[in-house]
Amino acid sequence: MPSSMYPAVSHLRRMDNKLNDEFVSIGKRKEELRNEAITNDFTGNDQVHDRRIVALLIILKSIFNLDMQPLQFVFLFSILISLLMETGIMLSFATITMVIAPVLQARHIDALEKETLRVCTEGKAEQDDMRHKASMNRVRKSGIQTMDKANAAYNQAVAGV
Repeated sequence: MPSSMYPAVSHLRRMDNKLNDEFVSIGKRKEELRNEAITNDFTGNDQVHDRRIVALLIILKSIFNLDMQPLQFVFLFSILISLLMETGIMLSFATITMVIAPVLQARHIDALEKETLRVCTEGKAEQDDMRHKASMNRVRKSGIQTMDKANAAYNQAVAGV
């Protein structure tokens, strides 16, 4: 079957070839940009020579007699910022734990004392309840014995008459 008989098939093949060519060119461009980023020192980039960075470098050179390139400065500045952030996190954590730990301990001690008092009170109430039940059982048994003696005396008196 020749492709001239089916114009849609030939059109799809052209579109597929065009798409493949675009993928190949995108891959080549990506590789070029990657190699450029790896080998580039960014000296010609205007963003590297920002006026604020250059001003800070001039100040550093005048104060500390330290000659740095802008990229070196940015790298050291980023390390300094990350160290300051880490120190801030550590200090805030230490401060929070040092401030909150005594409060939590006081709350825990208060809750522990309340629970201890509750258990002691319940224990004493239970002991009092057991003593009361024992006393009531003694009274009930004494009452039953008294009634039994009274019934025996009554039955004896009735039988003797």
